[in-house]
Amino acid sequence: MCSSDLFPSHDRYRNRTRDERQDRREKIIAKYSDNQNKCALCSESRLEVLDIDHIDGNGKLDRERFDTNDQYYRYLLSKKKDKNLRVLCRNCNWIEHLRLRNWGVMAQKNS
Repeated sequence: MCSSDLFPSHDRYRNRTRDERQDRREKIIAKYSDNQNKCALCSESRLEVLDIDHIDGNGKLDRERFDTNDQYYRYLLSKKKDKNLRVLCRNCNWIEHLRLRNWGVMAQKNS
């Protein structure tokens, strides 16, 4: 017997909350990409790979104020658009992360 047979309302709740989180995430991506839903640097548009980037590199400090990503997403939706945030794909986000910490420069010097 599977858990959905024992707790059918739990599965409905889990699916609903998952859908609500996904909806919030899509709204945040739209808000911070000016409804373009694409990476600000390379124009990647697959929602699964789009993230919020902190231009000044202080994302960790911002996220530490919240216990969960869901709380952080609710906060981003509730406030005015922050000029320090933009939408990047995960590749561009990582490249920017390395650039801010001069890791890319160090790798080039070692070549």
